[in-house]
This record gives sequence, C-alpha cells and structure tokens, in this order.
Amino acid sequence: MDDLTSGMIALLSFSGIGPKAVLSYFEENIGNDNKLYFHNLDKSNVKMIKKAIDAEVLTSTSWNDAIQKAKKIIEDSSEKGIRIINSYEDQYPQNFKRLPNRPILIYAKGNIELLNQDKSVAIIGTRDPSNFGKKMGYKISMLLAAKGYSIVSGLAKGVDTEAHQGALSVLGKTVAILAHGLDMPVYPKENRKLAEKILESGGLLLSTYSNGTKLFPQYLAARDEWQSGLSDGVIVIETGIKGGTNITVGHAIKQKKPIAVLDHRQFKDGELAEIKQFQGNVKYILENKADPIYTEHSIAIFDKKICNSKIKEETKEDVQKINVSSVYAQEELFE
Repeated sequence: MDDLTSGMIALLSFSGIGPKAVLSYFEENIGNDNKLYFHNLDKSNVKMIKKAIDAEVLTSTSWNDAIQKAKKIIEDSSEKGIRIINSYEDQYPQNFKRLPNRPILIYAKGNIELLNQDKSVAIIGTRDPSNFGKKMGYKISMLLAAKGYSIVSGLAKGVDTEAHQGALSVLGKTVAILAHGLDMPVYPKENRKLAEKILESGGLLLSTYSNGTKLFPQYLAARDEWQSGLSDGVIVIETGIKGGTNITVGHAIKQKKPIAVLDHRQFKDGELAEIKQFQGNVKYILENKADPIYTEHSIAIFDKKICNSKIKEETKEDVQKINVSSVYAQEELFE
C-alpha cells in the first residue's frame, strides 16, 4: 500500500488540494493500476485537481517530484518507527471507516493492532479534575482495561493521564491520540515519560498530523473528534459546562456512540454534587444524552450497551427495557 500512500501524500502537497479532493480522486480511480501516473490525474473529474492542472501548478514534472518526496517521507517515517496508514489499508481503523469525514492518512507509532481492538473505550475529562475525579478515572480505566478494553485518551494532564495510567497498572493496552506530528516532542511535556511507557507496554501513539507538524491550540480541539471516532464508546469522568471534553462528547453524539458519565451525586451522601467539575456530567444525565455510572454493575451494563451497539444484536427497545436505576440501587459503589 506504499504506492497508494505516497500518492495521497503527493496530492496533499499541492496548494488547494485537501483531504476531500484526494479521497474523491482515489475513489474514482481505485483499482486503476496506473493511478499514480500524471496522465491519470489529467483525466480526473475532481474540481480542485483540475484547477491545479489548469493553473499549471500540477504538471507531469511537479507530480513526479511530489511522488519522490512522498516516498522519502514514508522512508524517513519508517526509520523513526512511525507507520503511515492510508484509509484503504486493512490496518486502518474500522471505526474510522464509518465516519463520513474520516482522515485519509493516519500516523501510528507502536502497536498498530490496537487500531482495531475488539473492544475500545475513550475515557476523557477535564485537565483539572478533583481528587475524586482523578481516583475514579484511574479506577474505571483499570477495571475496563482488565476486561480487555483498549483505553483511548488524549495524553492531556488530568483525567487523560489517569486513564492511561490506570490501564497500564493492570498491564492493559492504551492508545494516546496526539495533536501534533509523532516526530515532534510530546505535548504536554509532563507526560513525555508516560508516552514512552505506553509504547514500552505495547500501547500506541496516534496522530492525524504529518511529521513535522507542531502543536497549535486548534489542533487539540480537532483531535477530540478522533478520540470518540476510534472508540466503541465514551466515558466522561469529569467535565464542566464548557471545555474540550464537551467537544468530544458532541462528536460522540453525532457518531451515535454510547456515552456514560460518572454520577458524583451517588457518592459521599451527595456531597460532590456541587463541584464545578461535575456540572457538565449532570447536564448530560438530565438531558438523557449519557448513562450515569457509579457501580461496577453499571459499568457492566454500559459494557453490554457498547457490545450491542457494535454488533447490533439487540434493538433499541430491548436495551431500554433494562431498569438501570433499580439495578444500581442494589450494588456497592465504586469506593
């Protein structure tokens, strides 16, 4: 698939030709053995490619140069332990393939088998969690990793850090999605050793940004889409009314992923209900956009919901027949 990948990289290097145009080109030419030749580009019906050719920006010479540069990029990436995977490869995440705006290229370092793990869940939350939130992020991640889930998060400070560390504590697998090129210094710098530990433990670092791409604030928000996109479900440990976690939840809702949030009201006689880090959680509960979790049995129910969503063995009506509230009342709290 290196030829296909180099073709994608080459096309993206031309000004005005973005991912949608590249995807359109390869969809109209997939199966064409000569798809990397300029004369095939010259026949393309993709508007932005035709425009580049008409402007003589994309010529036979510039195309051949771009292909050679793309092959060098693939070679250099391989030397750095970074695998570039295009959206037609078997290793490309099946969960991404279901997204209408899927990234056409992803960059992976580590265990690429985690891109298509049998079960995966994103565990996310604020960068400034309460001590309770830190504890629960770690514990829930540990519990699910021990059950075979790959834990997906963003390597940020706070809840993300606890999620990754919880998975590692039981020798589980975890994926960190980064908002910069994988050959750049890991952000945040406080988690560089954690990133190394993830790789050493058979985990994965993943990015949709090419090598050499530095981090910009807007990339962090863009990255949030892929945390839910890669996962089979999403668990929010703590979030305020505003913040990046809500961006991920918004994407999860659009992607129709099962969503759960930690329900602080059920702990310590409700003393935690007023903390600011919980107000986003309760909003999603009251709006029926997320399932509240606070017992191991509620985690098991959410696990079942993820499985049902993934394999479509049960109808929505069957899932709704589970009386979750009464089940919770009979179970021990996490603490």
